[in-house]
Amino acid sequence: MLRQNKPATLPSPSFFLLLRLFNIYDREHRSNTLIARFLKMRPCSNIFYASISIALWSLFTLPASGQMNSTSQTKSTSQTNSPSQTNSPSQTNSPNFQSFITEPLFHPPVFAVNKSGAELADGLMVLTPVQNQDSAPMLMTDSGDLVWNGPMAPSAALVVQSLNGQQVLSYWSGTPVITGLGYGNITIIDDQYNVLYTICPDFPVLTATGPITGCTLDLHEGKFTDRGTILVMVMNITTADLTPVGGPANGFLYDSLFLEIDIKTQKIVFQWSPLAAGIPLNSTNMPLLTTGKSPSDPFDWFHMNSIQQVGDCYLVNSRHTWATYLVNAKGGVDWVIEGSKGGNFSLGENVRFVSNPIEYLSWIIFPDQTLAMATSCQTRRDT
Repeated sequence: MLRQNKPATLPSPSFFLLLRLFNIYDREHRSNTLIARFLKMRPCSNIFYASISIALWSLFTLPASGQMNSTSQTKSTSQTNSPSQTNSPSQTNSPNFQSFITEPLFHPPVFAVNKSGAELADGLMVLTPVQNQDSAPMLMTDSGDLVWNGPMAPSAALVVQSLNGQQVLSYWSGTPVITGLGYGNITIIDDQYNVLYTICPDFPVLTATGPITGCTLDLHEGKFTDRGTILVMVMNITTADLTPVGGPANGFLYDSLFLEIDIKTQKIVFQWSPLAAGIPLNSTNMPLLTTGKSPSDPFDWFHMNSIQQVGDCYLVNSRHTWATYLVNAKGGVDWVIEGSKGGNFSLGENVRFVSNPIEYLSWIIFPDQTLAMATSCQTRRDT
C-alpha cells in the first residue's frame, strides 16, 4: 500500500473511523471538510485527533450560505495546479457521484460495495474513472471513500511502482483522441503526492488533426525498468503500402512505437517500431474497412497494448495481431507467440493453452521447460 505519510507509523484505526464519519457527513450534508486533506497530516496522538474532530464538528453547524469560499481557501490534494473548470451540473447533482463543498471540482464515483466478510488485502483502490470533465486519477478505500484526487484532467494507467527503492505513483494525463489512444505525459509522484518527474520528451508525431510536438506519449503504458528508465508508447501516423491488406499503395496507418526513456534525464535510450522491424501488415486481424485512405482516418493495424522489460529484451503485446513479440536489444524480433496459430511455438505435451469458464487463456509451462528468452536477453547492448 502506498502510505500517505512519510513516518513509519500510520494513524490509529480510530482516526480512520473518524475520517470515515467526516467523509459521510460531508457527502450527505455538504459540510466544510475533505478526507484527503487530513490523511496527509503527520500522525499524532488520539487526543490531537479528538481536538480535530471537535473543531471540524463545529463547522458542520454552519449554514451553507455562511461558509467561506472553499475554492480559494483549500488546496488541491494533488500538489499540482489543476485547470480551472466548471462543475458538470449532471454530475454535481447525480447520486452516482460524490461531491464536496471544500473541493467542488472533485466528483469521485459512488461505489455499491458488497462484502462477503472474508479478510481483505491491505491497500487502496487505484483508479482513473472516465467522467468527462471530472476525470482524474484517484485513490479510494474499499468502502468508497476518497483518499487522494489528482489534477482534473483525462487520465489513465495510474499504478504503484518502485523507484530508487521507494513506492511512487505514476499516471498518464493528456488528450484522448479516440477510444484507446491519446497524447500526453506521465507524472511520477512520491508518497506525499509531490511531483518527482513529468515524463514529456519532445517527440514530434503526426496525428489525425495534424503534426504536434511536446508531450505526445500514449495512454497505454508507463512501466519502470530496473535500470532507471521508463517504457512508454507513442502513436504516429505514417504512410505505408496497404495493398497486402487490400488497401491503397500510398495509404496511412498508425505506427505504434515504444520508447525507453531515462527518467532523470528524459533522454530516449531505445526506440522500436513494428513497421520498421518488418512485422507483416497482413499479420493483423483488424479489418481495413474504409480506413487508411487519409491521415485523418489511418488504419490501426498493430495497436500496441503493453511492454515489459525482460533482461535486455522487451515483450511487446499487440492487440490487433493477437500476438506477443520478444524484441531483442538490437530491435530484432527473436520470437512471436500468437493467439490463434501459435506463432513460432508449437504446443507440445508439456505446454498447452487452458481455457476456463470466463473465457481467458493462460499459458501453462511446466517446471522442466525453459524459454529462449531466459538466455537470449542477457546480452548487453554495448557488447
